[in-house]
Amino acid sequence: MAGSDFSVDTTGTLTLRGVTKDIDLTLIARLVDDVIEVNGSIQIVFTDWSIPDPSISGILVVDRGLLEFLVRFAR
Repeated sequence: MAGSDFSVDTTGTLTLRGVTKDIDLTLIARLVDDVIEVNGSIQIVFTDWSIPDPSISGILVVDRGLLEFLVRFAR
């Protein structure tokens, strides 16, 4: 089924800056040639993870970011 996406909802544990939390996320897997690719993302609110406000004088940054990942499994 090359090129077809397979989606699964799962849970895991994520640690950022010494803060560990259980998370829920959706993983999407796809077979590309002989490689299995798995990707996903999770919204991160900085204060939930003790991440300091990245704003600097004159430049304001929102209080959240998107953590994205892609894992490739190949022989």
